[in-house]
Amino acid sequence: MDILLLILLLILFVVSYLKLFGIMDSMLVVATSGAGFVLGSGSAIDFSGLCWTCTGTMMVAASTNSLNQVFEKNIDALMKRTMRRPLPSGRLSIPHAAIWASSIVIAGTTLLAYKVVAG
Repeated sequence: MDILLLILLLILFVVSYLKLFGIMDSMLVVATSGAGFVLGSGSAIDFSGLCWTCTGTMMVAASTNSLNQVFEKNIDALMKRTMRRPLPSGRLSIPHAAIWASSIVIAGTTLLAYKVVAG
């Protein structure tokens, strides 16, 4: 019984983070970035560069979506469509989300700077 509860809590934790990241919005940003990379590559596509670009872009986009939810928590709590998001519902705390989002944006920007731009 304890392992089942642990698995359920882990699933809820992962789902909360995916909602915090705005995963669908982030995927649209990554698709656009990846398409731009491919279209700008000319005759030969650097697949390593494409993967680093998509990874770094996903991290930065997820961070901005997370920070947006941090800043708009009180407004989100008032709207039926957004009141079940992780921050207004209390599944994640604001300091936790802000620290996580800040860490992800620094990591994503660093990855883009060193693996894509300088690479």
